[in-house]
Amino acid sequence: MSNSYSIERTIRARGKTVVSISLASALALSVPVLINELQFIFIVPPVALAFAAMIALALRADIWVDARNRLHVRYLVYSFSTKLKHLQRAPTPKFDFRRDEELGLARMYQGTRVPSFRVGWFLLRNQSVAFACVTRKRRAQAFKIRKGLYLVVDPALARQIQVAANAACSLKRKTRKNRA
Repeated sequence: MSNSYSIERTIRARGKTVVSISLASALALSVPVLINELQFIFIVPPVALAFAAMIALALRADIWVDARNRLHVRYLVYSFSTKLKHLQRAPTPKFDFRRDEELGLARMYQGTRVPSFRVGWFLLRNQSVAFACVTRKRRAQAFKIRKGLYLVVDPALARQIQVAANAACSLKRKTRKNRA
């Protein structure tokens, strides 16, 4: 059974985030070289560029729906997967994931938290657990999967997930009617 609506999307950190991390690393690399010996200063730019390329490749998450109507989110070694039918039909209204009293991200278990890029497992302020994939500055939406488990994503991605989940549920209803 193929899905009628699919998602294949890569979420990346903003360019400013990658540049600021790269500049900070170049500065951190060049200070010891300048203090000790100037003859090794030519090593700093290639190492800083390699580090910037590594950061740019590492700060991205892949999101897709497979043929079995499962939503997958993968970031480096952290991943999340669930059937689309297990998602709450409509996401929560938009909220500030830094300050919201109930669904705000309180503490990170596993993942990455840099400016404008938060991906991984987080504890919410309501003591639930969530897999977050947020790249905006403050706004997010959440899908409740079951008691104590949420998926927190950007609002644009939440709309795509909701459309895919609705298409998967309507496709399942159509196949049940055809069998009967």
